[in-house]
Amino acid sequence: MSSGSDSSHVVQLRLVVEADDFDGALRFYRDVLGLTEQAAFEGDDDARVVILEAGRATLELANAAQKRMIDDVEVGRQVSPKVRVAFEVDDSASMTAALVDAGATLIAPPTETPWRSLNSRLAAPADLQITLFEELEPLEVRQQRSGFGVQRGSTAAAQPPEGEPSVRRLQGSDRDAARETFELMARVFETESTRLSDGYIDGLLARPDFWVISATIDGEVVGGLTAHTLAMTVYEGSEVFLYDIAVSEAFQRRGIGRLLVAALLDGARSLGIDTMFVPADDEDTHALDFYRALNGTPMAVTIFDFTTGAGVPPVAK
Repeated sequence: MSSGSDSSHVVQLRLVVEADDFDGALRFYRDVLGLTEQAAFEGDDDARVVILEAGRATLELANAAQKRMIDDVEVGRQVSPKVRVAFEVDDSASMTAALVDAGATLIAPPTETPWRSLNSRLAAPADLQITLFEELEPLEVRQQRSGFGVQRGSTAAAQPPEGEPSVRRLQGSDRDAARETFELMARVFETESTRLSDGYIDGLLARPDFWVISATIDGEVVGGLTAHTLAMTVYEGSEVFLYDIAVSEAFQRRGIGRLLVAALLDGARSLGIDTMFVPADDEDTHALDFYRALNGTPMAVTIFDFTTGAGVPPVAK
């Protein structure tokens, strides 16, 4: 369960290409490169179109100096047109060989870049110049090393990258870490809170249906989430409700939130739980974008808060 989508946000990037050899291009991109066919349509005068799924779409904007630098690294000379298409693959070397066998012209073989990816360059059907790239490090590691992913002008941008974040589910012996995590979350959300007793925290940590996952860097708690396992009645099983997630302002936009959610998903999967859901306010565009980027599916849901002391009003006569 999640909040409804916001129509002001782009939900898909589609590259539209005219191919003189339509069938050849279709074989190359669908059958060899492996893009999944989403839909196909035919019209009058032999008009044909096929829409291929290409995984996550991103728009990379580069100035002229960056374009020249990428060409120098990948190819050794200036060859790029204004628009170039890049596909992330699991094995750049083997996919490059397969595409050359399928008719692509090799411009430059797989080359390790300074930003730790293995990139090749090809001239491909439909007059496209394409890059295949294989990431050699996780996104969070690349962001921390380069400083990318930190907003310009933010508090975090003024601080050097720290060590690797450590993310784990807290257990019964982690009272102090749990207290720090709860206090951090209250600070980030600017929520009034009271100091929890040792016994209360111990009771929370002892519950198998309560999750608190903490992220630390060099021993300092920098983020955390809480979640609850809910028993289902339409089948014999459970779902996980992500209740709150927060990252210290000085450490935001470094991939820590992603690591927290990934730890929750991994933990739930290890228990045989297939579904995790989270509510988000429609006005919280940052949260909406964050959950969409994690492959969350938005659903139009309204959540009501009740004060238990107010009770339920009588039926109007």
